[in-house]
Amino acid sequence: MAGATADRLDSLVQKSLVQFSPAGRYRLLETVREYACERLDDGGEKVATEIRHLEFFAELAEGLEDSTEAMREFEREGENFRAGLDRGGRAPQTALRLAAALGPCWDTVVTLREGADRLEAALAGADPGPTEARAKALHYLGHMHFSTDRAAAVRSYEASLSVWRGLGDKAGIARSLHSLGVAAFFAGDLLEGKRHLAESLSFARAAGDPRFVAYALGAMAQLSLQEGDYRSAEAVAEESLTIFRAIGKPQEIGWGIRTLGLLAHDMSDYPKMRACNEEARALFEKDGAAEGVAWCLKDLGTAASELGQLALGFDLLDQAY
Repeated sequence: MAGATADRLDSLVQKSLVQFSPAGRYRLLETVREYACERLDDGGEKVATEIRHLEFFAELAEGLEDSTEAMREFEREGENFRAGLDRGGRAPQTALRLAAALGPCWDTVVTLREGADRLEAALAGADPGPTEARAKALHYLGHMHFSTDRAAAVRSYEASLSVWRGLGDKAGIARSLHSLGVAAFFAGDLLEGKRHLAESLSFARAAGDPRFVAYALGAMAQLSLQEGDYRSAEAVAEESLTIFRAIGKPQEIGWGIRTLGLLAHDMSDYPKMRACNEEARALFEKDGAAEGVAWCLKDLGTAASELGQLALGFDLLDQAY
């Protein structure tokens, strides 16, 4: 912040016209804010100011996308992000960029319903031409629908894939194919899941995107596990985990370790199952991943029960649910 601007803000704080929060943010008193909005409206500057606000927060969200800071920033700036989207009609393409960039937050910080509503509104308001923002928004919309309407999720993933293919974006293609592979896996169509994931892996390697190489390998490990091909499952799970460790993704490392725990369960190696889930649980707890913690507690309960520690097993399962 420029020195002169900081001095003026400090002066307004001293006059109780502006509030300064411990988080380092300045906020106008509500009466002052309303007066300022009226002056902007009277001067014909309100729309331009709202567009600048939307553009600022779209750029902020894009800078945070896929970062571990994104969720925390949404908690700090949620009101501003929502205000920008509420005014999306002022600049529909910018609103779509913002909604798409907030994709990682929609299913973690807010409800799936709000996430779906925000993405659908942004998609409907923007030009239907193929853009990176449209592909991302469609992809995240698929995530919003995944647990409640699998068919709608698949349609969104397929629409996203079509845009990515049109743009020639190999990393984007890998992302959508991965989601389609996972959807097929959950639908019980292992053959279709394998086909999508193999293609996803190919595009991820071509794009030089180690993250989605690891995602594809991790999902392929789950498929091999379902088929009872334990040797293949272990090999690709270890390869996936090695990549995630190298790029430092704590939650993904946790899920990779848990996959090895599932493999240990199917091979009746319950001490290893316990060790894997204890390690994964610690990672999830440190990263604030409640869902991961719950799954590990469930698996730890199963391991304890199989090892004859029934009271501990029931206690862990109770904590999981």
